[in-house]
Amino acid sequence: MIRGTGGFSMVETTLVCLIASVLIGAGFRSGGRGLDKMSVDSSRSALLALHARARARAIEHGTVTRLIVDPAVDSAWVAYGQET
Repeated sequence: MIRGTGGFSMVETTLVCLIASVLIGAGFRSGGRGLDKMSVDSSRSALLALHARARARAIEHGTVTRLIVDPAVDSAWVAYGQET
């Protein structure tokens, strides 16, 4: 009886699946770190923009303007006079 040469053996298929799962797992871990870094960069940019806005408002109007950061509720805003 002649054995066909087409196809893959069970060992080869299992090995390919194992290697693929290891590579995918490594990609998810590094991808998560990348998303965390993008989130931090975005938050930093927003805070710097608020700082620039508060500073510009204070210079334009010649009044005290405050940049308030409240970590308890995870927010920041610009306050001047009675308005916020």
